[in-house]
Amino acid sequence: ENIRNHLKEFAERVDDNDIFVFYITTHGAPTFLELQRGPLLSSSALQAELERISPGFGLAYFDSCYSGDFIGRLGLPGYVLVSTTGSYLGWGDRYFSGGSYFFDNLGDPEADANIDGQITIEEALALTDREAVDHRKRITPYLLHRYDWGGSDPAESSGEFSVRPTLIRGEKTDPNFSFVDLLR
Repeated sequence: ENIRNHLKEFAERVDDNDIFVFYITTHGAPTFLELQRGPLLSSSALQAELERISPGFGLAYFDSCYSGDFIGRLGLPGYVLVSTTGSYLGWGDRYFSGGSYFFDNLGDPEADANIDGQITIEEALALTDREAVDHRKRITPYLLHRYDWGGSDPAESSGEFSVRPTLIRGEKTDPNFSFVDLLR
């Protein structure tokens, strides 16, 4: 209920002059997110809440298992939706969080692929994807030899998760939008 209350409050305060960023990191499934307290948050319930918030630019980042499936169920034309995984289990640890990498990359000059002084969502996501691939390579030995897969074959089970982000751009969002102007 707490998250819904906050979203209702944002719906009353956010207008088309605002940038609204929603970031959640939790356990998830294709149709719902787990909340620390209270019932599961379904994609349809979250969509209803986010539809009431009408910013000039909306960004929603989902850092959870199956978050690519989850964002695929949302129809939010005024938002850019980003997930840490596609249709897979996700992975986070003290050295990696797709969300923290992505938000850091929104201001990292290395992400400015076309060197125009602006970092778009897609440029930040491209750098995040490269970092995720590198992280996956670093943790593969741990997954194959030390992680407890509960009796399952480590080679097979470790292939069932992803750390590669996905993006869905709402048709009302500006593809050239950037949070940081590096030239200032």
